Amino acid sequence: MWSWWDCPHSWESAWSGNTWDASWLMFVPMLWPVLVIGAIILVVMLLLRDGEKRAGRRDMGLMPFEILRERFARGEIDKAEYEERHRVISQG
Repeated sequence: MWSWWDCPHSWESAWSGNTWDASWLMFVPMLWPVLVIGAIILVVMLLLRDGEKRAGRRDMGLMPFEILRERFARGEIDKAEYEERHRVISQG
């Protein structure tokens, strides 16, 4: 009587090493969840990195005042010019 297990291409023969076939392909469907989860993690990381860049751009509004303070500290401008420029920058 013939049964599935007697078939030369059954899973049993594929694992026994008696025949070389494409039994390794059965692992390919198991990779899909790993690839999908990896893609989701990659997208989340890219979105978080983009959010950090945008937050950094919002903080750039303080940059003119920092430059002005540095120029004053180096002695490039005097106190009157510093105060005038600070007032102009503050008014926008």
